[in-house]
Amino acid sequence: MFCAWTAEGTEIIGTVEGTADSPYIVSIDLSDFKYNDGIGECTCPVSFSCKHVVAVLLHALYVKPLSLNHNFGTLVSASTREGTNAGDHLGRSWMQFFELGESNDSQYSDYSDQPREIAVALVFELRKKARQRHEYGPGQFNSRSDNLANSNWGLFIRPNIKYATDTSWRNKHFSWETISSRSTHLSYYRGDNLEAPTNILKVFREIWALYCVDNNVSYYSIPTWIELDSITTPRLWDLLMQLQAFDIPFIYNVKTYPRIDFSTDPARVIMKMDLIEHSTVEPLPKDVKITTEIVHNGEIIYSGKRHAPQSDFGHSPTDAENPETIHFVGNPAFCFYHWEGNLESKHITKLFLAPVEKPLGSSLSKIIESGREITIPAVDLQFFKHSYMPQISRQLEVVSDSVDLSIPKFYPPKLILSVNTSQAFKFDISLSWLYQIDDSSYNLPYWPDVNETLVRQLDAEQLLRITFLLIMTEYFDGIHDLISTISIYGVDCYIFVTEVMHRLQMEDNIEVNFIGSIPDFSYLTSIPEIAVSANESKTDHDWFDIEVSISIGGVKVPYEQLLRAVSNNEEHLLLENNVILNLNHPELHKLHTLVKESQKIRDRSTNSIAISKYQASFWEDLTALGTVTHQVESWNKVAKSLLDFTEVPIAATPVKLTATLRPYQETGYSWLRFLAEHELGGVLADEMGLGKTVQVIAMITSLRDTEGKPRKKSAKGKSPFLIVCPTSVCPNWIFELSRFAPHLKALYVSTTQSKSAVANGKSQNEVVGSPKTIKENAQESSISIMDYDVIITSYTIMRLDEELYQSINWAGIIFDEAQFIKNYASKSYACARKLTAPFKLGLTGTPMENNLMELWSLMSLVAPGLFPNSKSFREIYQKPIESGGNTEILEQLRRRIHPFMLRRTKDQVLKDLPPKIEQVLELDLVPSHRKIYDIYLEKERQRVLGLLGDFQKNRFTILKSLTTLRLLSLSPRLVDATRYAKVPSIKVTALIEQLTEIIAEGHKALVFSQFTSFLAEVKGELDKCGINYSYLDGKTRSRARVIQEFKDGDRSLFLISLKAGGVGLNLTEADYCFILDPWWNPAAENQAIDRTHRIGQTKPVNVYRLVIRSSIEEKIMLLKKKKERLFKDVIDGGDFFAEKVTAEDIRELFTQ
Repeated sequence: MFCAWTAEGTEIIGTVEGTADSPYIVSIDLSDFKYNDGIGECTCPVSFSCKHVVAVLLHALYVKPLSLNHNFGTLVSASTREGTNAGDHLGRSWMQFFELGESNDSQYSDYSDQPREIAVALVFELRKKARQRHEYGPGQFNSRSDNLANSNWGLFIRPNIKYATDTSWRNKHFSWETISSRSTHLSYYRGDNLEAPTNILKVFREIWALYCVDNNVSYYSIPTWIELDSITTPRLWDLLMQLQAFDIPFIYNVKTYPRIDFSTDPARVIMKMDLIEHSTVEPLPKDVKITTEIVHNGEIIYSGKRHAPQSDFGHSPTDAENPETIHFVGNPAFCFYHWEGNLESKHITKLFLAPVEKPLGSSLSKIIESGREITIPAVDLQFFKHSYMPQISRQLEVVSDSVDLSIPKFYPPKLILSVNTSQAFKFDISLSWLYQIDDSSYNLPYWPDVNETLVRQLDAEQLLRITFLLIMTEYFDGIHDLISTISIYGVDCYIFVTEVMHRLQMEDNIEVNFIGSIPDFSYLTSIPEIAVSANESKTDHDWFDIEVSISIGGVKVPYEQLLRAVSNNEEHLLLENNVILNLNHPELHKLHTLVKESQKIRDRSTNSIAISKYQASFWEDLTALGTVTHQVESWNKVAKSLLDFTEVPIAATPVKLTATLRPYQETGYSWLRFLAEHELGGVLADEMGLGKTVQVIAMITSLRDTEGKPRKKSAKGKSPFLIVCPTSVCPNWIFELSRFAPHLKALYVSTTQSKSAVANGKSQNEVVGSPKTIKENAQESSISIMDYDVIITSYTIMRLDEELYQSINWAGIIFDEAQFIKNYASKSYACARKLTAPFKLGLTGTPMENNLMELWSLMSLVAPGLFPNSKSFREIYQKPIESGGNTEILEQLRRRIHPFMLRRTKDQVLKDLPPKIEQVLELDLVPSHRKIYDIYLEKERQRVLGLLGDFQKNRFTILKSLTTLRLLSLSPRLVDATRYAKVPSIKVTALIEQLTEIIAEGHKALVFSQFTSFLAEVKGELDKCGINYSYLDGKTRSRARVIQEFKDGDRSLFLISLKAGGVGLNLTEADYCFILDPWWNPAAENQAIDRTHRIGQTKPVNVYRLVIRSSIEEKIMLLKKKKERLFKDVIDGGDFFAEKVTAEDIRELFTQ
């Protein structure tokens, strides 16, 4: 950057590098900086006051500039300039420039010794209007001063300033140009008001702004004078009064200094109407003479007649030396100026300015300014009165000295509302105007007609129109000012009569007239009385028809009509005889919600209500709205028991059951038996380890006894019960049946028809594997499937042999580990749904793991009439609860499932169960392992975050990346065994240390992992350490032998794949449990832990979760907590709610 002073010391020349190829040249003139803020010009596109100018100024402040000679040819040192030190000059000029300090400019040397006191004035002058652009600027050519058609003269104003040493006013330092550039300051204004400088400048700037609004002003040609009449807004008068309040003198711009009288008192403009007397004696109609005058403070200051026939401004007087003239300012006029003197000779003796009492239109202004008398012929007098005088009388005062001439009285217009009430709950309102002149009335349409002769008071009409619209739009929608007929309907008619009509009639000049009688409305707000009754359905014995009757305030309400109104979110219902019902009652909205729920359950579109036998809580909600007039007794008893478990009688324990039930198990068994007897399904959702299996066996045993015969039989005898469970759990059912009900004949079907089936002559309670199917066995032997009490199979076999299992009418169906069919879109779910039985039961400690649709899947199997279809369930329950935590809907969901889901936790019922002690072992990766993990983390993070835009489409790829990071958290060898063969796993090291210690103390431990590859790595380390162990995963063939070896043998350690051994095992011999890799589904871990923490455990159970710090595992632990809250909210009645796993959850897992 280059920067230098000129030789005169008043200008800086600089160059600044910019975006152009060559530097920009900057020139800054400081010769008048105190009053003009300096002038900075630049060769850049902006050209002035740009960033390059600022750059040069800042550079000059902190770097000593060089000095240029007069012709800018030779550079010389700034310090060699004669009589000037560059640094001193910079200190006295530039610093003062930024601080608005004292100037050292020789041009103002006369005023530099002391702060100069100044005075400000507003100068007036009657001048000819501008003809040349250079004289007054282009704004004058667009002046709106046309009140006098032939006038070449006008009143102009400009600001002036005078310093203490001045003998006359000057314009140079305080002008419209300096005001427009905002460079003027009044720091040394001479006056008592300390705030005056800022306020005065503000007033002048606002006058200038008003002028700019009304005129085409060029930045490059700002006028010295501005014409007063070129500003049309009455705000001008307010600003002039403010200047007067600041004691700013108003002076005239000639040496004679004529007196300027400025009055804030408004003047009255008067029009006089007098009859013209005829010279004839005949009684002819008389013409009317109109003259005008202006009265100010009781004195006539202008009579409308000139002392000389001077025709308009600018023409020489012929009959007088001192003519007087008036001119109005604004359109409509808000003030006027009146002068005495001669314009051509500039001999003005008086200038008077004052406001007018009422705004004066341009036509009347011209008439008054012309000073002419107007004659109205007698034949036109009536027309003049009706067509012109209404407008004239609103602008000025009309008087007459003639006794025989009456001045008509004009009344303001009235807005007339004609309300037609011929139709029920419909008002047609027609709008019109009523005008009155003296005693005559005139009805006019709402909008003017081109053929009208009566002059309207349009301003008054508009005010009334606005008032009317403000009131109407406060109550009604769709009202606007373009229509002359308004129709309102329904309850709006009631509102109009009771509220709006009174509001309108309180307004002056608004009148409401009814065509017909005013309806007598009855508005009922009483609490609805609802009565319900239940009757058995004639078409389906599993359903009940519900009848509802409603009355409000003693008026019976049509049920269908009311529900339609509530469904449409209407606030009122209209009935015959002008009866209006207020629908803003919670009971009615609750009834509507229940009806809609009922419709979706049965896929009906009518407003009739039908409930299934599964909807005990629905019936409870319904009856809570009112009284029950009739109810089927059988349904009453069942519903009552379902709603309150204490109402279910405790059933006697079956004699043949070889187990002693705990009290809570007796309750569960009795509940299951109650459901089965009434052919109702349900879910036994006891926490894992509480003995759900034995409770079901007790129910089956009871139903097989003489007193509890099943209701469904085939032709050959009693149907068997079907138990469907995971393959790993099937042997456990065979074992438990042989243990607790050895008298029951049980058959385990482990293969499909195409591979093997039941072998002839096989004994009860054993696994059967033979080349024949159940059907083949029934055909080829004397043993029939009906000879078995219980058939046990897996979900896989049920799905593969779908037709076979659907062909049998089972005595009852039990789905163990029912979470296996939680996906309603799966084949297994569809097969289970098609199975037939009087009742179906679900057994699971985790009826819901991820989202509410899993709960719907389970309940739709065991209680098919409880909820509507999946789509409606999603709209009614899932979205409101999972998205916004809707506590009301959540509570309704709990009420719905409560009668058909029995859940007890170990903390509630097993007071003698040893505690479960859980802790997290947080581990740090070794440096080499951490480096590998971080590299993969960054790579997978970038990939996943780019795929989350379409989460469902990229779900597989996202989960693959997630699995990669989980494996890396365990051991890098799980990702690349060859490359990272020597990188140790801190989890394996920590696990071996823990196991070595607890085995030495005589404890047994379970070790769970979701990854068999990691279990293999653990096995290798155990083998090196010589530690014996048992191992179980999905490929283990001799499953029962492996389990028994651990239970009875000397092996203290059991490595188990979470998927293969997470359910169906009873391993209470162990009292330590290690979870090697966390997952966000808490149910999977809890199931694994409950293999040992269950009935039969006599020792405290210690649970260790191994988690790597600053890894994906930490994020998974946080997400798992949210999932646990979801389960507790719906199933255990928690207080909070969590969302299901979403794309945002995945995003959180991969963020730092």
